Amino acid sequence: MDFLNSILANPGLYVWGNGMKEARADGDAKLKSHLLQLEKSLPKAKQVDLEKPLSIVKRPWKNRLAIKLLLIAIFVSALFFLFPPFYWPANAPVSSGFLFRLAPDSRKLRLEIHHGIDIAAAKGSKVNSTAIGLVIEAGKNDELGNYVSVQHLLGFHSLYAHLQEIDVAKGSIVIPGVSVLGRVGSTGRATGPHLHFGLFFMNVPVPPGVALVFHSLRKRIIGI
Repeated sequence: MDFLNSILANPGLYVWGNGMKEARADGDAKLKSHLLQLEKSLPKAKQVDLEKPLSIVKRPWKNRLAIKLLLIAIFVSALFFLFPPFYWPANAPVSSGFLFRLAPDSRKLRLEIHHGIDIAAAKGSKVNSTAIGLVIEAGKNDELGNYVSVQHLLGFHSLYAHLQEIDVAKGSIVIPGVSVLGRVGSTGRATGPHLHFGLFFMNVPVPPGVALVFHSLRKRIIGI
């Protein structure tokens, strides 16, 4: 009775309340419609197996390629360890490095470019070829003394200078560890017995130590 009396006493309040309820219901419907449209416009998320690593799920072919490259690198390294592409031409320590050095025959301090390394081998020691190749030069000049130049595969050639004697002729095929190119000496511009060893790629000098790294590693591990 109190509720009916309040409506009869204030009919405008009842009409205004129903209008607010309808407006609220209409607003909720519009909000739901906007949310549905937004959900449809968004890209659908891919289902991911959480038990697998995310990188494998996303890029399986890249992981397989990386594994293959790693196996190839291991195989090539093992092959170069057993059969180095370049061998030390003499079994002795290096007395002068590659590129820059102090001129050995100068009384004043003077830097000079050194296109190779000097190996402090004893006079008369055997000098072997660093790799399989063909002797393209065997001669003598004032700078190098008695020298031998050998052409190798892939554009490499090597130089052996200051030899006491030359034991090969131009056109000879040489094999590392088998063919003796000559004997260590001090001919030409040299202050004492040693072997000057140079390595070139397309006639550009390269650091011999880089090419000899596999043989150096093998000598350190197994002694040969």
